[in-house]
Amino acid sequence: MKPSTSTFPHKARLVAQGFSQIHGIDYNETFSPVIRYDSLRLLLALAASHSLSVYQMDVTTAFLNGNLVEELYMRQPPWFISTDHPQRVCRLHKSLYGLKQAPLCWNHTIDQVLVQANFTRVKSDYGIYVSHSSPPTYVALYVDDLLILSKSLTQIKSVQSLLSSKFQMKDLGPVTTFLGLNIRQTPQSITLSLSSYLTSILQDFGLDTCNPVTTVSTTTEWVSDHDVPLTDPTLFRSMVGKLLFAANTARPDITFTVAKLSRYLKQPSQNHLTIAKHVLRYLKGTIDDGITYTRTSSVELKGFCDADWGGILEDRTSTTGYIFMLANGPISWKSKKQNSIATSTTEAEYMAMSDAVKELLWLKQLMKELSVLGSYVPILFGDNTSSISLAKHPTQHQRTKHIDIRYHFIRDHILKGDLQIEYVDSQSNIADLLTKQLVREKLNSLKKKMHLAKI
Repeated sequence: MKPSTSTFPHKARLVAQGFSQIHGIDYNETFSPVIRYDSLRLLLALAASHSLSVYQMDVTTAFLNGNLVEELYMRQPPWFISTDHPQRVCRLHKSLYGLKQAPLCWNHTIDQVLVQANFTRVKSDYGIYVSHSSPPTYVALYVDDLLILSKSLTQIKSVQSLLSSKFQMKDLGPVTTFLGLNIRQTPQSITLSLSSYLTSILQDFGLDTCNPVTTVSTTTEWVSDHDVPLTDPTLFRSMVGKLLFAANTARPDITFTVAKLSRYLKQPSQNHLTIAKHVLRYLKGTIDDGITYTRTSSVELKGFCDADWGGILEDRTSTTGYIFMLANGPISWKSKKQNSIATSTTEAEYMAMSDAVKELLWLKQLMKELSVLGSYVPILFGDNTSSISLAKHPTQHQRTKHIDIRYHFIRDHILKGDLQIEYVDSQSNIADLLTKQLVREKLNSLKKKMHLAKI
């Protein structure tokens, strides 16, 4: 409702019946790239480290700007049928909401505008554009929402003027919310939190007045013979889906438990629903916790990896956990079940290290394309000396000779100087919270080390 007029504004939109389109005739490709959350956090960490300004814009009716390649026809919309030619159809020259290729058409259109303005699309993430001017300017694109980052306000205004001359844009000023994240900028730091999102989901599930708890989970038994299956798993699935968003965006402290809950989406029990509610109660007590990136003198990418050998009791597979830090805050993390059974702690840790190295190499390539890596060699820390030795020294031992060759690519990249593998004691290994359930003291200690605290 508009306060000035006290009336409800109405909006109408013409939508094509894309469900009737035939692949190969009416459309071909449909995928439209958007920035990854890992990449977004990396950009915001760089903004904090280099004191970049971050501004936000929104494209009004973005999909209507795309140019169609295919020859498409559409029935005349109801109430707008030509009285002279009621039997005729409309030939579409521009994209329209509802068309399967509409997102891709829009992406091609804005890509052409940015490339013509001397921006380069980053190959490591097609949702990022960089202008290697002095100072550099970055554009992060997620469908019709975008961020502009630069040390120069003049260059930011220049990009805003360019986009406004091509499309109908909304200038939202310095970013405060983006893709569900609450973002706060200061001269010395940038913080990310989910306070608004978490408040909303707690209300959705009727837990906004619940008693908070101080641990993510206290459950020691995930599956038992006494489990009572849920007759309707809809509520549980909704909870896990919304918790997954929080875990993947700004709350790495709940990632292990939520990843574990997601394995029971098909046949959840009452116990699993109780665990999900416990996580929500933990979030109620830590609703203002968020990630802080701070100004630093140099850009140093550091990672931590860990594994919990045989911790998944149903099939005795292990859990991989890794997390990467930049500007003193986490930018990428993962907790996942390993695909095969490891025969030792060394093997489980080595398999976890392999996944972590893959992520490190991608992050390194992304930073290289953004011209912020320099000569620094990223470091990956682990708390298992045997797996570190196995990675550094390509020798065959009786207990490790069976390890799949695909994990040994770590050795090649160490020899090339692409990364370093170093030891860290278990108490300081941040990835520990991604592989196992922790007591309150250990959880809070690791959260402090990763700059995840009340904002």
